[in-house]
Parts: sequence; C-alpha cells; structure tokens
Amino acid sequence: MTLSEGGYAVAQLPSDSSAVVDAVMALEETGFEVGEQWSRNSWESEFDDPCEVLGAKDASGALIGVIALRYGGDTVDLDRIVVAPSARRRGVGRSLIMTALVQARLRRVTEMILEVRTDNEPAVTLYRELGFTAVTVRSDYYGPGRDAQVMKADTGARKARTNQA
Repeated sequence: MTLSEGGYAVAQLPSDSSAVVDAVMALEETGFEVGEQWSRNSWESEFDDPCEVLGAKDASGALIGVIALRYGGDTVDLDRIVVAPSARRRGVGRSLIMTALVQARLRRVTEMILEVRTDNEPAVTLYRELGFTAVTVRSDYYGPGRDAQVMKADTGARKARTNQA
C-alpha cells in the first residue's frame, strides 16, 4: 500500500467481504447523525454493479473514508462520501473525490453528479474547489427544511475523447 502525504491510501474496496461492510457501517455511524445514516442494506447495494466503492485506509489499514459511486451511461452519481471525524481536514475527502473523478474518466464517463446539504458549507466549498457547479436545489431532500444542492462536474472524459478523435 502506497500512502499519500497525509498517511493514507485510496483504493477500490472488495465487494465480497462482510468485514468491509462492517468497517463502512462503523464510519457511517460516526460520520452522520442517526436520522441521516444509511442502512447496512443500502451500503451492501453500493457494492453491486454498476456501483463502485473506494476506501481510504491509514497506515494501520483502518478504513478512514469511503465514497460510493453509481455508474449509468455518461454519468456517475456520487451517492455517498463519509470520512471518519478523526480524519477530517486531512485531505481524505478530497483524495476520495479526485480518485473517483479519475476512475470515471478512465471509464469514459463525462460527468459526476451529487447532492449536498445546502448548509454543509465545508462540503460545498470542497466540491466547488474540485470543479463542481450548482445545477439546482431540491427542497426538503434531507427532510423538512433541509434542502439539497445538486452539483455536477466534468470528469475530463469529453476532452480526452475529442483529443483521441
């Protein structure tokens, strides 16, 4: 495992391990309030095709971040990203998203779409820094009074296709 400057590595997680899902669920429980947590069944479905789950592991091999992606045609949906509270502000989320964008580009997927709570300023700022732009707002998406901003980013696959033509 090659570690980044931040002391962690990002790679695709195996889909056939209940221990991996256990580790993801532990992140989910520490990363979100009870009413916002995904169920085990929801996470298990993220490991099935056409989905991909990438994880960030620290030097000890502990899972400190995870991102779930769902592919469909020219678009990949960033379904979920969770970073352990103890690993936040260390670039883990940024690395997960950047790796996901590279993976999408390699698959010739042209854009990534996500929803983020409009009041989650750190996440919205990170997404903007990574090239995401606002598309629309979904009222009450996360419950009454908790809106989602839909954002999208170009993966660079379109440009790569044009350069190859």
